[in-house]
Amino acid sequence: MIKSREKRRYFGIHLDLHPGETDTELGRRVSVERIRKFLEVVRPDFVQYDCKGHAGVLGYPNSKVSLSAPGIINDSLAIYRSVTREKDIDLWVHFSGIWDSQAMKDHPEWGVTIPDGTRQAHSASLWSNYVTERMIPQMKEVIDRYDVDGFWVDGDCWAVWYDYGPESRALFTQLTGQVDPPAKPGEPNWLAWGNLQRAKFLEYVSTYSRAVRTHRSGVGIISNWLFAPHCPEPVNDSVDYISGDLAHSDSVNQARFCGRVMDGAGLPWDLMSWGHTGAGDLYPMQKPVIQLEQEAASVIALGGGFQIYVNPTRDGAISDAQTRTLSRVGEFCRVRRELCFGSTSIPQVAVLLDRTSHYTSNPHAMAFWSGEYDAMHGTLQAILDAGHSTDIVIDYCLRGHCGEYPVIVIPEATHLAPELRDELRTYVKDGGNLLILGAKATEPFADLLGIKRTNDANENRRLLLSEYGNAPVLGTNIGYRIESSSTEILATRSAKFVPDDDELPAAVYTIAGKGSIGAILASAGLTYSRVHDPVLCNLVNSMLLRMYTPIARLTEKHPIDVIVRRQHGKLCVHLVNVANAFYAAGGIPTPQNLNVATRYPAWDVIPLTETVTMQLINLPTDAICRWEPEGIDLPITRTGHLACIQIPPFRIHGVVCVDVSSPRIRAK
Repeated sequence: MIKSREKRRYFGIHLDLHPGETDTELGRRVSVERIRKFLEVVRPDFVQYDCKGHAGVLGYPNSKVSLSAPGIINDSLAIYRSVTREKDIDLWVHFSGIWDSQAMKDHPEWGVTIPDGTRQAHSASLWSNYVTERMIPQMKEVIDRYDVDGFWVDGDCWAVWYDYGPESRALFTQLTGQVDPPAKPGEPNWLAWGNLQRAKFLEYVSTYSRAVRTHRSGVGIISNWLFAPHCPEPVNDSVDYISGDLAHSDSVNQARFCGRVMDGAGLPWDLMSWGHTGAGDLYPMQKPVIQLEQEAASVIALGGGFQIYVNPTRDGAISDAQTRTLSRVGEFCRVRRELCFGSTSIPQVAVLLDRTSHYTSNPHAMAFWSGEYDAMHGTLQAILDAGHSTDIVIDYCLRGHCGEYPVIVIPEATHLAPELRDELRTYVKDGGNLLILGAKATEPFADLLGIKRTNDANENRRLLLSEYGNAPVLGTNIGYRIESSSTEILATRSAKFVPDDDELPAAVYTIAGKGSIGAILASAGLTYSRVHDPVLCNLVNSMLLRMYTPIARLTEKHPIDVIVRRQHGKLCVHLVNVANAFYAAGGIPTPQNLNVATRYPAWDVIPLTETVTMQLINLPTDAICRWEPEGIDLPITRTGHLACIQIPPFRIHGVVCVDVSSPRIRAK
């Protein structure tokens, strides 16, 4: 096995076919010569090739464990193993876990029990013998035959259904005393019911991970989306890496969110972009090079690895056009490797991912496909669009570390654990700065804000009036009144475009103890996820700038993410041009077209940025700023504690590298 594998998952190619019983030509156009040429052109660090898809049919021939696809012409996995070994490239396999339709067909008793008492047809019960009698024997067979470097287990946490079988019900009753488990969010003990399922899932992953490592040490394990947004549980040693695949559209915004969740978990991580996309019946469309480079930049600038999912033909062929695209994106990533891979975040703004709030409202055991993160998505995008370097910090990571962040943002989290709530209150009193979005989320901190909940709520008051203009907002049905003369009103609520006679506050700010606290008393994050209203973005920006002075910021608003990192002891400020089809084509989103990606799923034009000015605080007099990867020295103009540099126009991504230790944070 290859040593230092964590350094081998920077740029990769993922190929999956989900073999089935109807396949007739698997591997027909896979040969040593073709794969050698492909890998020599693309030059990946690793390849993930298909082994078992969701159908549960194996993609290699003559399995002694379960059904192999009948239509295998050439053993593609053997050919890829031969050539990757020759080229010193790691070979992982795409391997479906919980979702295994063939296993459920062979053993219906393994299927998860749904509320009506019947068995689910494709997802295994975590309380069944599936993992020990089917999954682990398959994995051992793959290791013995192909000496694979690792398993990328797909269809795992996000394929878990709530299991209403006798074993899980008995555990639930033992835990809660309640006989019948709840059926949906809002019913008693929904969180406890979900926690039971999640704990069993973690046990299941540890079971197959331990079996694989015992069978052959050094084989890597990834469970797709574990310890990531789908399942943001505390990290354990059951996996070696964190990984997940983005949806085919709106991938930059997904990467902005998912990458930040993964980056804070403490394991090496990577994200996969789909190489194809589409809209409705117009699918698939191959993504152009520049679109994939933009998606890659949104990932690698956060310190992670990047891989691209390529869908070969059923006979295993990969087109020359796809190969050229992969080669160019790979080169884009490689020239930035030393600037990006494995860097660490320098704390600035922290957005809280509160698991209790998330799981309490989530109808799924783990997957987040019903909009559970919309408020957090919108909050993050508003802060990034305002130009602030931002981390997403899961609650268990934030506990005991609040003081490391100049600002913490609570994005409409409504079920904070008392311990975390108290720690955040102490954080403010000791000098921290807290920004809360959402009227209900504000309640535990109302006394610090100098406000009090009233019965003055008016569903019609859905306009937020501020100095930046007026914005329609969601969730304005909770009223507050000002109780303290020191509390500033930064925005009000109204039913019309002028203030009401009896105004209610919509955004407030005050000094509390040694710190400060502000709140937008409406679902501003959820609203921003639907419509990127610049009024909300500007209001969020103004409140953040009251609370702290960023290490690095652009002097004007641009569609550029500012990401402050440390790499090899240097301050590195990454700039990612996130202008997408909306900016490139000049489109204007409408209520009928809120998701630009549905009209512009692919684009090959991203405008160059303007020359932009960046301010850095407390830059030592001997500091040297260099624009990478071009290697251009940037002149520095100083005014007091501020240093200004001019960033040349760029297309996708660049890094300002400062060859001194990071400036210290100065909070107001």
